[in-house]
Amino acid sequence: MKHLLFLLFAGTCVPAHLYAQDAGGLIDAVIEAVGGSEGLHRLEDVQYEYRRSDGSSSLERYRFNQEISYGRSRDEAGHVREEYYNGHTTTLLVDGQLVTDPAEKEKARFHRKTNFYWLAMMHKLKDPGTVHRYAGTDTLEGTVYHLVDVTFEEGVGEARDRYRLYINSKTKLVDRFLYTVEAMNRMTPTLMEVDYKRVAEGVRLPVESRSHPARDWSGTLTANGEWRVSRRDKFRFHNGFTPETIRQ
Repeated sequence: MKHLLFLLFAGTCVPAHLYAQDAGGLIDAVIEAVGGSEGLHRLEDVQYEYRRSDGSSSLERYRFNQEISYGRSRDEAGHVREEYYNGHTTTLLVDGQLVTDPAEKEKARFHRKTNFYWLAMMHKLKDPGTVHRYAGTDTLEGTVYHLVDVTFEEGVGEARDRYRLYINSKTKLVDRFLYTVEAMNRMTPTLMEVDYKRVAEGVRLPVESRSHPARDWSGTLTANGEWRVSRRDKFRFHNGFTPETIRQ
């Protein structure tokens, strides 16, 4: 009986660091902390204001199920720019006139897909073709972080970007992450810090993001870079947007 009790007790005392090495389990905890894998789908769609430290801003609208993305902004010359991505093709209007220039359309496509992803990223960490690898721990200002590297299988998405997530061991939120942007030939990582807010129906979304160029994958900042800040507010959900009305 003593031997049986010892085996039962020993089976429950696996060191915590062994559990931590389950990258998939850590990602599950992150998704749960932001409202679950279906959290965004329950909200159906969103409209919000996206403001950046360079003074620019845009009205953003998305349908979550089909990942349809619309944005309206005004450039420095006062022209109204409307970008629309329906999940397959991109439409760009400037002052109501259709723009067909391939470079401008590609820029619009990049904005639409990137803005959507930065808002929904934590809910999409287990999308098909996403690969996770445990990368150890780091302690910053007294908080222990589990590190998980995220990459993508061949043929998934349009770029082979890499992410390193810093998962707060207490809250399970990704407080910061490093990332590359292959589409812009930025293969040296950038550091992103994120603050979240519970916006609706148990869903947390990033309301402020601060980015700075880094020298390496340890998160050491470059000496000549500067912080860029983005803020999201005035969230509205369940707007009833359709692929047609989202642009109105």
